[in-house]
Parts: sequence; C-alpha cells; structure tokens
Amino acid sequence: MRTLTVLIACLLLSTALQAQSVSYQDRLYYTCKVWGLLKYHHSEVSQCRVDWDEVLRNTLPDIKAAESRDDFNDVLLAMYHLAGPMELPTSEMPQVPEEFILNRDVDWLQDTALRDDLRDSLQVVLDHFRPHAICHVKENRMGSWLSFPTDNPHLNVTVSEDFPDEPDRLLCMFTYWNILAWFNPNAGILDVPWDSTLHRTILEVAEADDAEAFYDSYRHMASGLDDAHVNGRISWSGHAYEVYGLKIILGWTSEGYTVLKSDVPEISVGDVLRSVDGTSVAQLEEQLRPLMSSGNESVFRRDFCTRMLMGGYYMPIEAVLENPDRGEYTYTGTRNYAMTSSWHSDYYPCDSLADVHWTVLDGGIGYVHMGNLVTDDVPAMYRDLRDLPAIIFDVRNYPRGTADEIADAMLPYELDFVRFLLPNVTYPGTYIELALSAGNDGNPNAYNGKVIILCNENTQSHAEYSCMYLRAMPGSVIVGSQTAGADGNISYWNLTQDISAGYTSLGVYWPDGGNTQRIGIVPDSVVIPSQRDIIAGRDAVLEKALAIAGVTVAAEAPPLARDMTLEQNFPNPFNPATSIRFSIPHAGHVRLVVTDLLGRHVETLLDERRQAGAHMVTWDAGTLPSGSYRYALEADGQTLSRIMLFTK
Repeated sequence: MRTLTVLIACLLLSTALQAQSVSYQDRLYYTCKVWGLLKYHHSEVSQCRVDWDEVLRNTLPDIKAAESRDDFNDVLLAMYHLAGPMELPTSEMPQVPEEFILNRDVDWLQDTALRDDLRDSLQVVLDHFRPHAICHVKENRMGSWLSFPTDNPHLNVTVSEDFPDEPDRLLCMFTYWNILAWFNPNAGILDVPWDSTLHRTILEVAEADDAEAFYDSYRHMASGLDDAHVNGRISWSGHAYEVYGLKIILGWTSEGYTVLKSDVPEISVGDVLRSVDGTSVAQLEEQLRPLMSSGNESVFRRDFCTRMLMGGYYMPIEAVLENPDRGEYTYTGTRNYAMTSSWHSDYYPCDSLADVHWTVLDGGIGYVHMGNLVTDDVPAMYRDLRDLPAIIFDVRNYPRGTADEIADAMLPYELDFVRFLLPNVTYPGTYIELALSAGNDGNPNAYNGKVIILCNENTQSHAEYSCMYLRAMPGSVIVGSQTAGADGNISYWNLTQDISAGYTSLGVYWPDGGNTQRIGIVPDSVVIPSQRDIIAGRDAVLEKALAIAGVTVAAEAPPLARDMTLEQNFPNPFNPATSIRFSIPHAGHVRLVVTDLLGRHVETLLDERRQAGAHMVTWDAGTLPSGSYRYALEADGQTLSRIMLFTK
C-alpha cells in the first residue's frame, strides 16, 4: 500500500510538472544556454556541418508559442535532433587541473524547467565531447587574441537602416552571451553572475522596437562584464555624432568631478561640477552606470567624466559648477566640441613633462615618460639615468612596448613577473597557463637605485602590464591611484555592421596568483590630486614620488600627502580586531573608510572633524569573510591607503 501511494504521488508530481507553464523570459534563457552548449560541443555543430544559426531562427517562433513546460521541452528536443548524430569518442577525455576549469558549470541542466529526456540528451553530448578544432572560435595572437570566424559580423545588417526582427535580435545576443559564457577567463569575479545578466536582459532584446532600444539592451548586457575593455569597445554608428560637449576636461579629486583643463572662459580650472541639464552628478552616475562596463570605481569615474557631458552637436547644455571663491554658478552654452579630440587626450598632469622621453629632474632624479619612450630610446635612456639614485617611471599613459627592454637592462637577475590563463579554443571553458619572466641572471649593469612607478586611472591594459614588469625591480614603489583593472589582450568583433563588441580575453595574474582584472595595480602610496593641487598646477603624484626619492619639496607649497601619515594596522594579519594609527598636520575633517580590493564600501570608521596630531581607531571585522581589505584616510585634500589581511 505504501509503495502504491509513493507511485501515485510521483505520477501526480510528474503530471503537474508537465502541465506547468514556463515564462517567455525563462524559455529564452534556457534556449540560449542549450543552443550555446550544442554550438561549442556537438561534433556536427561545432565543425560547421549544420547551419546552427538558421536552426535557431526557425526554432524561436516555436519557443515563443510553447508556453507549457512539456511543449517547451519538445521544441528544445526537436532543435537538439536537428544537430544530427553526435560522433562517438575514440579517446579518453584529457584531465585538466581544477584551477584551469573556469567556465564549465552545467548545474543548470538540473533545473526543473528542463525535462529528463532533454537533460539526458544534452548530457550525452557532454560525455561524448572531446577537445577538437571548433569552427566558431580560433586563436589569433596578433592583436585580438581570439577571433570568431562565423560570427563577425554576426548579423550582416546596419541596424539603424535594416532593423532586425525578433529572431535575428535574439540570435545576435545569444551568440554574444555564449562567447562570453565559454571563453571569458574573468567570469568568476563579476558582481552579478553572467547567467543572471542573461536572465535580466534577454526580454529587453526580444521586446526592442527600434535600433536605439536594441543597442541599449546590448549595453545593459555588456555592462555586466565589469570590464573597462568592454566599455571601450562598445560602439554604434547611430551614436557617432553624440560625442560633443564642452572644451573642458574633468577629473576626480577628493572634492568631486573637478575641471582639470578649460578652454571655456567662464569655467575655471579647479571648479567642481555639480549638475548637468538639471540632473545632479549623483543622479547621472545612477543613470549611466547600468550602461557602462567598469571593473572598479576608479575607471568608472574616469569614463563618466566624459560620458556625462556628451550629446549631439550644438545641443544646449546647462552646467552648475562650484568655484572655491565665487561659490555655485550656472554655465549655459552648447555642445560644440568633440570630446574625443586630441585636445582632450593630450592633457597630462605635468605640462612641463608632457613631451619628454626621459630627463633628469631637479635633485638629480631620473624621469621616464613611458608614453613617449620608444624601443630605440632605451639604451640611451638607461645610459643617462643608470647612475642616479632613483628613476621615476611615469605610466599614467599608454606605453609603447618598451617595458621588456627596460627590465632586461635593469633587473639584477631573472624574475617571474606575470602569469596568464589563455582560453583553450579546443576545450571551451578551460584554460592554459603561461608564466613569463623578465631580466637576465648575472646582469653586470643592473640598476641599484630606487625605482618609483606612477600610475592612475588612465593606466590601462598594456600600461598595467608595463607596471608589472617594472614592479619586478627589487624595492620598487608604486605611487598614485588605482588603475583601470583591464589587463590582457582584447578580443573584438562586430555584432552587426554598425555595432562593435569586445572583452578582456586573457586572465592576467601576479606570480603569486593574485588577480589583476578589476583590481588593477594597487599603489603602495595612494595620492589623489586635490582641488588645491589642480588650481596651483601642481602634480601631487610626481611630488610624492620625489619625496620618496629624497627630494625636498619647496616649503611654500601647500601640504602634500607626505604631511600626514597612515601606519600599517597592527596586528596584521588580524582576527577579529586591529588598530589603525594615523596623524594629520592640522585640524580638519577626516574620513577613514574600509573597502574591498574592488573599491566596494565595507565600513566607514571615521567621518568627523579631528584635531591635529596622532589618532588611533580600532576596527572589528566581526562576521566579514576572510580576505584582504583596503583602509583609506582622507584629510586635507589628500588620500593615503594601505592593505590589511583578515584571517579566521
């Protein structure tokens, strides 16, 4: 009797599952994942013996109509059978170390929306799969690391002229999402899982009613990659003329978004932007953040400085700014200057050094502008600077491939400096490790002085890679602010004739395994220029580097970051409490904030006025997870930060 009761219960549950409906959003979500799994694993599809795009186009109308779970699974099974018979394996599956398997989570196959017979069929494909050449993805080490021969452009249309229908729009974004699902080495460090991004955005794609809405649905999806390279590659010719703003350059200081350079007579260097066209800067951040892909707050602010001013040519603009002497004022004008111009890109924090390749600064300290130095310069540069007590390498720019030659000339012995994870194009979701070293053992001309590296939010990609080379120098010190956190080659392609895409397709790590993606290069001494520095035309980052090199800064200069101190917490590592000591040269407002290494706020320890002198704060990490945290002291227009380690 008990057995009969159990059988009846199972039958009733099975009948209920068959009858239950599956939302269109869920149907699209699972269809995308099933279609992508077969694209890269089924022997007939992955070797282009089946027009898999056309299969999806023909299947999607049935997916839209199949509201019940049973009908939906029938449609997916029919699509599966159109792939044809799967080749039987003739060899054993290669064993891949667990740490090199990053994108092969197929737990979604167990979701109740999928029926057992479909689940079993897909599992057969996975079981029979063996690594092989896949027609849809190729390794291309010249420029773009990966190429996608069948998907570039994926839709051979210009969306602003020939708007694709719903199946084509979905096909385009299914293709995009699956490339990133199977070949993104940084998928595990996203704020929101890539699966969740698909589920959140796919209805936008399906329901887009014009080119603008379709482009926005793509941007919403792409923003989930938390990758500044993505932000740099997203473009649509329909927005090609919406790059106009004011002939000013903004940058982040402790006072907010501050004018660094101005060719508008009414707007002064040092003024802080408060609103644009009646919308506050904070509200603009909230509006634009879902459309921008940024790995950390530093690079978001960098890109936001330009994006919040952009619009169509000669469109009116009303900006509210605050001047330290005049207070708030309103500027009314027109967007008549392209913010992608060389006038904007030529800005440099230290005007007098903007064009030099290398020089000797006052105090006998070497200076190298990595954005100007070329390979042929390296021997002469090192000959001129080798005997100096310190060399400052300025990487607040985009270097020109000289770091390897510099390291070979200066390093005393061979050192590991970087570890890569390369996508395995024959085995989707797995990666191949490559470690690189720099320098030569027994170098008779090794540099014995101090190496100081300058970086900021403009230090991205090859610039960050160059910092890793220079960081290998014994005793090197990094000064400035957090970099963009987008290292590694970009793989790029076109979704349509007029919409482009790209992402960071290599995993880049320090030799000890620490990730650089999103985190970037974390300075030993954090210096963020203040409003006072900008108005005075001072390069606070360079001045801090000179102070580290032992050069005395002029007494009449306003206080630098060196005038206040932030000590290493004690104990460190700690569990669960630690003490943080700091000193400030004069009374003023002080903030002491704890964040994670991605810049996300954890706790504010101080936000109040303090008297000049030494102070101590105790922090109890409580129930927070073990790991590294950054604590930052903001006072007197300067910022200092250090890293601490909480271990349970």
